[in-house]
Amino acid sequence: MKKIISFVLFFLPLSIMAQTSFILSSGGKEGEHKFGIVENGDTIWDDAAYRKMAIEKNRVYEFCNIPFGTSYEEVEEILKKKFGQPDREHTDRQGIYYSNVFYAGKLFDTIYFMFQSDGENSYMNGGKFILKAKGKRAALRTLEEFNDLMKERYPTVETKIGKYKGYIGGQDPLLDESKFGFYIDIIRNPNMPYGELSYEYFVRLCYGPFNYIEEGF
Repeated sequence: MKKIISFVLFFLPLSIMAQTSFILSSGGKEGEHKFGIVENGDTIWDDAAYRKMAIEKNRVYEFCNIPFGTSYEEVEEILKKKFGQPDREHTDRQGIYYSNVFYAGKLFDTIYFMFQSDGENSYMNGGKFILKAKGKRAALRTLEEFNDLMKERYPTVETKIGKYKGYIGGQDPLLDESKFGFYIDIIRNPNMPYGELSYEYFVRLCYGPFNYIEEGF
């Protein structure tokens, strides 16, 4: 079970690391960029004159109503009041997760909170909503449900993440224009057999990880 949990929480498709921010996309001419914003539920793509507005409007600020950059201690206190004792906390204080928890009227199999620390200060720098799926068709349905939910607020762009269809959207909260705010992907549990009756797939809505700490050589 621990191996499955670790795989679902920490697996990061290599293809997602090569993706640039979604706001620099859409079907313009070669070398021409369009910038997306959502107004009244509709995505509007416009030219570079809207660049600043698009970056700010599409910025992701929080996860589970907790602002990114909040300290581990503050998040831990909020979560215990909201959800009770977590199912697991990492001994290095880099993660907290809950299983089978309701949020925004939906039951999630896992909600995972991610942190970064410089040894003195800590920052919530990401999070994941995770749902199990019985088979690929069910996983794709859940993927579309996640996307429908997110595109009410942010433009999203379809892309391939790993082996499966996925989506990217939003803007990094630290306004790094090379990074998007979230991605939605499908991963298959390698320890489960194929078949519609087994929970062999996981669908994840992932924010971050965002870099709050400057480190270098």
